[in-house]
Amino acid sequence: MVEEVRYATAFSDFVLVCCCFYAIYNVSSASWFASISFTVIALAASLGVLRFSTGGYKMYHEKLSNIGASLAMPLILTAVLRHFSLPEIYQAVLVVVAMVLSIRGKRSEGEMLAGFCILCLIGISVAYRHQLLGCACALYVISAVILNFKTVMGVVSTTDIFHYLISIAIILFSFVLNETL
Repeated sequence: MVEEVRYATAFSDFVLVCCCFYAIYNVSSASWFASISFTVIALAASLGVLRFSTGGYKMYHEKLSNIGASLAMPLILTAVLRHFSLPEIYQAVLVVVAMVLSIRGKRSEGEMLAGFCILCLIGISVAYRHQLLGCACALYVISAVILNFKTVMGVVSTTDIFHYLISIAIILFSFVLNETL
């Protein structure tokens, strides 16, 4: 079954892909954890461009989006933990948990893990008084809340707003990881 074509959502996914590529370029020498995270998001968003511009690829896009939702935040958190030189045991545990949850593929578990990671990142931003990290976390949380409305706000769908906010958050995360402490 072919899905409805939504060019505005395909465009917002394209913006997300471009921001991910910029973030990958920005952090490539600083953190391979973040590079992997942004790559998974870029791949999912690329399938989103195909899905919403052609009406196909729904199953592939949803599966890769679920994997991205499970892996992205733990990898970003791991990159931030390494960037701030926090204990390596936290990093190892998070990566293993993220991989197990992404293999199981249950979206609710991935969302709980992402929420836990965001809370950890917020804690780090408060402890280190890091405003840029705090802004990135705030955008991520706001985007997740908006996405749960599953509707249209004015002429823009909440999915598009989610994509734009996540795009900005990804750029901010890359700035945090690329700075010198």
